[in-house]
Amino acid sequence: MVKLQRRPGGSALSGATVFDERLSVPWWWWPPALGVVLLVAFEVNLGHPGVPGWLPVALLTPLVAWWLLRLGAVRVTVAESDTGARLLRVGSARLPVDLIGTAEAVAPAAKREILGPQLDPAAYLIHRPWVGPMVRIS
Repeated sequence: MVKLQRRPGGSALSGATVFDERLSVPWWWWPPALGVVLLVAFEVNLGHPGVPGWLPVALLTPLVAWWLLRLGAVRVTVAESDTGARLLRVGSARLPVDLIGTAEAVAPAAKREILGPQLDPAAYLIHRPWVGPMVRIS
């Protein structure tokens, strides 16, 4: 899901955010994750009947929620600085937009080829399997 927003920057860049996207996990990952928590809680209850049934759920639910939120914590942002220059931020990487030669959209079908034999070993790579299309910047 791509979200284009114009908003004042609240980070080291004091200019406006031109593009902001979070590579979050799909919403439908949450119900199976809850199902796994309940299944593990049931298994713990079968193996250790003295453990209260709510305890594994209370311990595992925040852990699984943190894990899913952490998987989707990567942000892709293009923001303007005080000087008017734009900066591309992907995760912890920073790249001035002026240094970008080409940027091409890669279809999900061609993603395997790009990430396999055509991958540059020195390339900075952020890959999330649940995100279909990909952008290749050189």
